[in-house]
Amino acid sequence: MQKYIILNISLFFLLFSCKTTKLVEKTRVVFETGFPLEKMNYGTYYDKVAKKEYIYMGVVETDKKRICFFDATGKKEFEIPLHVELAHLLWIEGVFVYQPDTVIVIDRYVKEPKIAYFNREGNYYSIIHIDSVYNTGTERYRPIPCMQNIKSPHLYMHYFWNWENIKEESDFQKEFPNKLEYVRAYMNKMHTVPQICMFDIQTQQLQVFPQNFSRLYFETDTSLYVSALLNVFFENDKLFISPHFNNKVLVYNPVVDKFIDTFRIISDYAKLLMPHYNIKEYWLNVYTSVDEYRIYGQLWNIIYDKNNHLYYAIVHHAMSEEDFWMEYTEERDFSIIIYDKNFNKLNEQYFSKDEFDYRYIFLSSQGLFISESGNSRDYDPTKCKFVVYEIEK
Repeated sequence: MQKYIILNISLFFLLFSCKTTKLVEKTRVVFETGFPLEKMNYGTYYDKVAKKEYIYMGVVETDKKRICFFDATGKKEFEIPLHVELAHLLWIEGVFVYQPDTVIVIDRYVKEPKIAYFNREGNYYSIIHIDSVYNTGTERYRPIPCMQNIKSPHLYMHYFWNWENIKEESDFQKEFPNKLEYVRAYMNKMHTVPQICMFDIQTQQLQVFPQNFSRLYFETDTSLYVSALLNVFFENDKLFISPHFNNKVLVYNPVVDKFIDTFRIISDYAKLLMPHYNIKEYWLNVYTSVDEYRIYGQLWNIIYDKNNHLYYAIVHHAMSEEDFWMEYTEERDFSIIIYDKNFNKLNEQYFSKDEFDYRYIFLSSQGLFISESGNSRDYDPTKCKFVVYEIEK
């Protein structure tokens, strides 16, 4: 009898330990916005006074620019107009609500990126020009703000070397007449940038981290990759840093300026590691390189679920070059890879582009909201439809 009880207990724990961690559908929510989702103009905002969570969605590409606030069931609570034309913003990357009286609009215009502050009435009251915020005296480095990198109350950005440092490209070529030396010199300039900075939304101060992250991925004297750009995600008080061309993720603590971990994004559905180019074979054929980069799979975002102590890595899948040129779209099949708090892979779930859109995923207290695709049969451009997932208990 005792052996039978011990056997059953052992079997129970074996079955429990083998249970797969997976996302299951909880409910569906429809937000009647009057406009389709665009860019990174959505998120959650928690009102500490009312002790209530709001989901907001904004539109900046129509005549009536505004942000609509909803509860988790899709009920519209209020809206804020956005008079962005008065701020002369040229390339709006996205909208972030710090609080109703502090709405942040990111302008990613290449020659003059800006951070604009708007109040509850939709009027701007401050504009921060960040083009020349980091300057060595002889050369300037241009920051690239991205809405995926904004977490209250900070915006994380990365830099790249500014071509405007050269008055004439021919001057650079005269200095390095050999094409190989020219490419090597350019890539060394590009990859000696401090790389990461943090903008404090409250104090409007910027901190540049001294680490040179690009050097951790390649040696510019022997090989190079198509992109110097980095994915930077801030979750659970950690920076997750990964270049567009690589599946390796560095985990960095910005407080102590130290790397604390590293892991690789391994997908059962997507090829993420792009091959490097030998510098002797690279003849500045940028368009071919960029096209090859675009067809590969890529890490899109990392989201931390503090209630379940899990990380969700959103990875869009590769597509053939033929499909890319035929469709020329950002719509892709994608996966959500689930990791535990120690970055051990627990599961990977596949999502079709015909049903869902990887570009519009966010976490609220109610679960993981995943947008339905614009390819669905009942698509309505005046409504934003989401499927809410939760971890199976």
